[in-house]
Amino acid sequence: MVAADRIAAQLRDAVAAYQSGDSDKADRLFKKVASSRGAGPQAAFNYAIFLNRTGRPSDAAYWLDRALRADAAYPGAAAERARLHFQTGEWPSAERLLARLDRGGAAGAEDRLLWLRALLECGRLDDADRLSNDLIRSDPALKPAVLKARTRRSKGRLTLFEGG
Repeated sequence: MVAADRIAAQLRDAVAAYQSGDSDKADRLFKKVASSRGAGPQAAFNYAIFLNRTGRPSDAAYWLDRALRADAAYPGAAAERARLHFQTGEWPSAERLLARLDRGGAAGAEDRLLWLRALLECGRLDDADRLSNDLIRSDPALKPAVLKARTRRSKGRLTLFEGG
């Protein structure tokens, strides 16, 4: 079996173990895949998501950082790492990651709303005003989410869209 096929099979087994409720087996398999030579940033990202969902955010941060070291532009890794910073109140770190994501053109609407929240938490009100106006100008339907982001204080709530 080719290494890529072996890694893909192990990843499928890890997901299946997680979905069936066997967290210990899933943990072993995700870690084995993420630690495999040639696994790439996807494997580290997957393991980080698993770790965060199972209540181990500091371990998840390590693996997200590892994914970002392998590929600084890896889709989703910077936003997930910023969300972990949000959970721990590390606003300046979250703001820097989200700004970099936005400069790279990879930030979606929710990422930009998180960036707005980080700017506000860091006291960068002029930058937050500019971003608010930009978000509303680019998509008027975002106005309620922008207003919500501007008024909500951090209490571990990450989703800024209504119904999220």
